[in-house]
Amino acid sequence: MPEMLVDIEKYVIQGRMDSASIYPLLRHDYPDQPIYKKDLYNTVYQFRQKNNPGDTDASQMLELLMKWKDSDPLWVVKLRLDSVSRKLRFLL
Repeated sequence: MPEMLVDIEKYVIQGRMDSASIYPLLRHDYPDQPIYKKDLYNTVYQFRQKNNPGDTDASQMLELLMKWKDSDPLWVVKLRLDSVSRKLRFLL
């Protein structure tokens, strides 16, 4: 089982993969191990939190835009996140 955790960490950190992308790889590499999607999702989340570099330029920009939107009713900021990975997919 520790080998599976090493693989998951590698996929998350080096491959920047989400749980939906990792699941079929683990099913192939570990056919005799039960893999529960909720446990995989939680593990991926933990690795992401542990290796989060903090605020990035994009997150700082988004925070600034949202503050401007809150303070000025003429500003329009719309965003769309990926439902699985929660990555920013669209910004208007």
